[in-house]
Amino acid sequence: MALSASLKATVDAVFDDLVTQLETIQSDYYNELVDGFARGRYWQGIRVTNSIPADGNSVAIDLTKKPQDQAESWQDVGIMLDSSIPVALSVNTYLGTNGAGYTVCGQVIENGITYSRCVNVGPEIYRNHDWTG
Repeated sequence: MALSASLKATVDAVFDDLVTQLETIQSDYYNELVDGFARGRYWQGIRVTNSIPADGNSVAIDLTKKPQDQAESWQDVGIMLDSSIPVALSVNTYLGTNGAGYTVCGQVIENGITYSRCVNVGPEIYRNHDWTG
């Protein structure tokens, strides 16, 4: 079963806005000088919501979340989202044999089915997928 067109349009708007924000943020973060050297890795954003939104309902976000091995939160890097959103979002980083990259991933529940979408930025294109449940 596919994600309904109306919910897809709603969550894609939030998801695509994050992808657009990250284009500049990730480039700057990757190239930022730390102790005289380029950082050489992308920013990682753990899931910004505590739960996966269901059936078009929005849930509160926490822009102060960050992984234990990284100093910067969503807020610290300048991500701007509404105080509650209809899709759970995360940013995952990788370093593969062909180079570094990141994925922007979203999750949403509709009629008891969890759907996910990931957009890859980097060499590992197999990480891309549209909403699947």
